[in-house]
Amino acid sequence: MLSTKIEDGKLKDRAVRLKNYIENNTEILVNYEERKSKNLPFTSQVAESTVENLVNSRCRQTKKMQWLREGTHALLHVKCAHYCNSFNKIWEYVMPKLTQKYA
Repeated sequence: MLSTKIEDGKLKDRAVRLKNYIENNTEILVNYEERKSKNLPFTSQVAESTVENLVNSRCRQTKKMQWLREGTHALLHVKCAHYCNSFNKIWEYVMPKLTQKYA
């Protein structure tokens, strides 16, 4: 094992943590070379660019439908939670706290 040959304490610790990360996440790590060779998307650049353009266009408007950055940020969190199927889990966590705070 590589980490047994490293003498520097900090570097050894980083190598061990990297090894553990790879071992614990093997099933979800993306093989970018494989995706690229199959002409599959391997970056979120298009999605990020689209979101950034939408947010910028909505926040720059001067009409009634102008969005504020804070509201946009919150809305994006809600939409992401919805699409990731984690909205209900998050809502069950947040709702009791809101009830306690504002009751």
